[in-house]
Amino acid sequence: MQPGVRREHRWQVSRLIRESLLPLVHRHTICLFTTDLAIDSKGCTLRSGRRLSADAVYRCMGFNPCAKWVANSLPKECVDSKGFLIVNDHLQLKGFANIFAMGDVMTHASNEIKLGHTAEVNAHLVVDNLQRLELKRPLLSYPYGVVGARCTPRVYCISLGKYDASLGFNWLIVNGPIAAIFKWLLEWTKVMACREAPIGVFFWAVADKMSNFIGKYLIKTQDS
Repeated sequence: MQPGVRREHRWQVSRLIRESLLPLVHRHTICLFTTDLAIDSKGCTLRSGRRLSADAVYRCMGFNPCAKWVANSLPKECVDSKGFLIVNDHLQLKGFANIFAMGDVMTHASNEIKLGHTAEVNAHLVVDNLQRLELKRPLLSYPYGVVGARCTPRVYCISLGKYDASLGFNWLIVNGPIAAIFKWLLEWTKVMACREAPIGVFFWAVADKMSNFIGKYLIKTQDS
């Protein structure tokens, strides 16, 4: 589990793996090659040299951002050493007033963990700033301009099966069937919103406002 995930989530995932009688290889790192991790379609190789074979391999970890298609045509000062696009507080690409970057391809001073929720918050601010740019109005700063706080609420839900999940909202952790119900609700309403169904659009319009309010006043992050 990545460092940004709380200890309670890691415990829940480890419990599920052990109860399923699956081998858990803990505190072992994957051997690093110059261009990629030692992972292929048949398994992976640990730093110790041990080979783990599998019928299916899922890369559930962060890799280099998919920004090469644009990074190669930009000045070097716009891209950091890992390939992320560098943005200012308005999420504008460094040195460009008319180019914005958001989500997994960019790096910002807030150094937020890369989540689907934070990517959407990025998008809300970029849309607002594009409109402000057209109207020649002052641009909003991230994240205060979109969530009204110094940091974005950390919201995520790890699915552990049909009836099990681990839900996190800043410091609040909910494990088990209740989290699984929330996971289903989030996925179903998000699909409905993408289809522009009224119930999905309404749910997420309310949910976005509520998450910002709760994250700022009720279930605060340490930086709020």
